[in-house]
Amino acid sequence: MKILAIGTDRQLFTPGSQVGKRAVAYSRFFEQYHQVVFALKKHNLGETKLSDNTWAYSTGSTSRFLYIVEAVRLGSKLLKQNPSEWVISAQDPFETGLVACWLAWRYKIPFQIQIHTDFLNPYFARQSLLNRIRVWLARRILPRADGIRVVSERIKQSIIQAGIKTKSEPVVLPIVVNQSDQANDTESLGTNYSQFSKIILVVSRLEPEKNVGLAIKAFDLVIKDYPQAGMVIAGVGSAEGKLKDLTGQLGLKDKVIFVGQQSGLEEFYRLADVLLNPSNYEGYGLVLAEARLAGLPVVSTDVGIAQELVGSEFVCPVDNQDCLAEKTSLVLSGQINQQSVPAGLIENDFDRYVEKYVNLLKQCLSR
Repeated sequence: MKILAIGTDRQLFTPGSQVGKRAVAYSRFFEQYHQVVFALKKHNLGETKLSDNTWAYSTGSTSRFLYIVEAVRLGSKLLKQNPSEWVISAQDPFETGLVACWLAWRYKIPFQIQIHTDFLNPYFARQSLLNRIRVWLARRILPRADGIRVVSERIKQSIIQAGIKTKSEPVVLPIVVNQSDQANDTESLGTNYSQFSKIILVVSRLEPEKNVGLAIKAFDLVIKDYPQAGMVIAGVGSAEGKLKDLTGQLGLKDKVIFVGQQSGLEEFYRLADVLLNPSNYEGYGLVLAEARLAGLPVVSTDVGIAQELVGSEFVCPVDNQDCLAEKTSLVLSGQINQQSVPAGLIENDFDRYVEKYVNLLKQCLSR
């Protein structure tokens, strides 16, 4: 059995990356594992051999508009040699899903769709015209897929409730969550924020859909009760400038600290008093899972696995700053504790995750 994966994560080409390690781990169960990645020519990524039976290919496109065309060309080159015993897996039900769907139709082989995003959430479509096109595309690709893997029960139920007729019921397989065993120097990090009596942590890409501005506005309400509290924001993105301007407008420049992208967040999880997640939508919510495994309380908008992970007492409607402020203050007061992590909600055993994922691919071939 051979696998052709279609994806967008260029970290696959970075030596030692988690993405590359996963690909090699998958390949141990197959004759061959090939992955085509959407990338531009300027990224200077070519064909890379990751192991004896694992290869990565860049589309090397001159424009993003050519990703699909180049991915189809590369996929066809592999499949037409011997189209039997192949399964195609796409990273999403959008552009990569379209490539998988076309190749599967052309060469009469099964394909799987993975879904990591809550694409049927209305906030997803409102974000852009491209996202509205993606929703339209997904509704037409999913009924043709031989297997659908989703990362949360929320996504599975949204597909069912939307009336999308699929060949088989979507299967929930959570993202694997890596826990660090390193003994981090939290005390040393804490000296950087010794001016704060309480620390509210935000870990997020600084992009519009993550709505980090909402967290800052909620924090502005929290400091009325906790004037010595501070907020630490870990992440980078296109909205960073606007967010810094917002802290200035609210008079919070000395209380909101932007620390940029962090390779290891364990120290921050142990240092903080609460993680605040203000996203408009999430497919899963990896940061929420990491925080709870580290013992950090979480307050979140109603996205991803938030309800299942911490319960409704700590979850707010999307875009509701008053609710986020109220629940954050409640956590800081220490008056209520969060439930332990429900069994089966978080997968932190890498080998077990790989085995489950491989089995899903094999099921596609048997259909």
